[in-house]
Amino acid sequence: MFFRSSYYPSRFIGIVVDAIDNAAHLLGSTEREIPDGSAEACSTGRFRMADWLVDPPINRISCGERACKLEPKVMEVLVYLAGRPGQVVTRTELEHAVWTGTVVGYDSVTGTIQKLRKVLGDNPRQARIIETVPKRGYRLVATVARDREPTVEKTDARISPAAPLSLIHI
Repeated sequence: MFFRSSYYPSRFIGIVVDAIDNAAHLLGSTEREIPDGSAEACSTGRFRMADWLVDPPINRISCGERACKLEPKVMEVLVYLAGRPGQVVTRTELEHAVWTGTVVGYDSVTGTIQKLRKVLGDNPRQARIIETVPKRGYRLVATVARDREPTVEKTDARISPAAPLSLIHI
């Protein structure tokens, strides 16, 4: 069958190609290699990215006194990008990793990246954290490091330090 590019807009063709990619992946006819390295560390524990402390298990990011709760999919995209700092990640790769088994529209990834940029205070024209690589995908340009500070549990204010151990219910 002959497809004329003037008849089928390029965005439509891109969506169809992505849908075919998604279907092929779901049927197991393609294999994806997901680099390990820092990806596992980012998904299971806290890490620092630029000035932000990212806490994936509770979908929370903070910078100084400012703290924000992220939607789960937004956090998953951030963790996926943080696991591959400096690497270009395609839209299809993000769709496979974050929206596994779900056919999503073009705007799902775009909207999620926009939400991340808004929360992080990042400008797409002068990216400090997430860079758009035209026609290829997105790249995390901020430095990523595992958080070395131990998690400090908040103590119950009702228990005084002088209370006998038998009165403290854990």
